[in-house]
Amino acid sequence: MILLLQLGIAKEQISYVDTYTEFQRSKFKSSELLLPFDPMHLSVKGHQILFKVIQNDLTNKSNYY
Repeated sequence: MILLLQLGIAKEQISYVDTYTEFQRSKFKSSELLLPFDPMHLSVKGHQILFKVIQNDLTNKSNYY
């Protein structure tokens, strides 16, 4: 399924940021990265990691103004 998604994204030339690896590398448990009783929404720590990933991606892109 993931491979099909990656192939589709590549075919359509869609720009995306894969955040999964950075969340795996973090020192936090998944229970610390998500809101209690709401496994679909990030906690403050989760948002901080997401912010850093997006910030790094935008900083490294040369096609942004």
